[in-house]
Amino acid sequence: MKVLNCLCAGLTLVAASSVFAPELRAQLTGLHVEPVTTHDGTVGSSDLTGHTTYRVYATLTSPADLIQAVYGSAEAPLNVSTTTDFWQTPATSVEFGTSVNPAFFSAFPELAYDSWFTIGLESIPSQGPAGSEQIGSIGMDTELGMFEAGANFLLNSDVGGSYYALPGATNGIAGDDLEVLLGQFTTSGLLSGTLNLQIFLEGNTVDVQQVTMSFEAGLPGCTNPEACNYDAAAELDNGSCVVPVEGVDCDGNCLADADGDGVCDGDEVPGCTDAAACNFNAAATDDAPETCTYALSGYNCAGNCLADADGDGVCDPFEIAGCTDASAPNFDAAATDDDGSCTADGESFCGFGTVWDEASGTCVWDGQTGAAPSCQADFTEDGLISISDLLEWLPFYGQTCE
Repeated sequence: MKVLNCLCAGLTLVAASSVFAPELRAQLTGLHVEPVTTHDGTVGSSDLTGHTTYRVYATLTSPADLIQAVYGSAEAPLNVSTTTDFWQTPATSVEFGTSVNPAFFSAFPELAYDSWFTIGLESIPSQGPAGSEQIGSIGMDTELGMFEAGANFLLNSDVGGSYYALPGATNGIAGDDLEVLLGQFTTSGLLSGTLNLQIFLEGNTVDVQQVTMSFEAGLPGCTNPEACNYDAAAELDNGSCVVPVEGVDCDGNCLADADGDGVCDGDEVPGCTDAAACNFNAAATDDAPETCTYALSGYNCAGNCLADADGDGVCDPFEIAGCTDASAPNFDAAATDDDGSCTADGESFCGFGTVWDEASGTCVWDGQTGAAPSCQADFTEDGLISISDLLEWLPFYGQTCE
């Protein structure tokens, strides 16, 4: 089995080629996360509302299996992240669980929920199993400083680093429950991470296993009770909430629709909805009283005729036939279209030496100009050629004169 040329404070890292080697008799079976407390209020002087405290455990197959180190490098990054930030107690700086002293919990109860890394221990070694010792670390001071400020922990440098249990310490032994605590993390976000573990199988420093495993915690979902997809079981809001538009329910139905037209009262647009009206409004959804206006019959909305054959400004349906000559005796002031029916008055109709006789409706000699006109067709000898003369003449029509 190859051994890396790196001895750090007694920590021995073996080559990754030994992972899952045939001679291995046991192995890490997984990482699991347990929520310790879901906070809803103030703890000590800190408001932890909305935060959850989680613990991450490694599960092994033998009580004697021992986790000796957790490490990270550019080739195998060590990462513990949250979608928000990690809560760190303002009372003190605690990077590892082996620095937690429960004696201070009465004065600073929030200290019990600080975020830290560990191998097996949740408090100072004197309170742990026999043989427990402080955890050592190397190559991760910068990353730990950022983590203590609430940032994600990411160890991916070329040199790499690790935190580890000292040789001979019992911190990382699986025990009867086959579990080893690796960290406690308090956050209001989704928790996830990737850990690289070096394990002594059955506690034998010759049988070494290096394993990379990931974990995540926090049930994502919609935590808004007013959302259509509210999930009462969700622990962390993942941004998936669908809130109905104001005025409608989750099925898109109006909460108020007085006229039942499918348009919510708050969205109604008053106006004329008749496309045939002059003031039609395409955006309108609700007719208001006296809203629509229409063109007069035969006219468009601009007041122009729909039909005006002679172009006189009078629409064809409204033309009135008659005599439009104001000098004619049969002039019709109501007429708009001259139909050729105008008759001339007496002065303009009668020739020279004649005058208009109203009684007979004909022109007669004026009695002054020249001699009395010859009136050969005046069969009735009344001085007029009229229908009476025609009637006298008709019986003789068609006879041969001698």
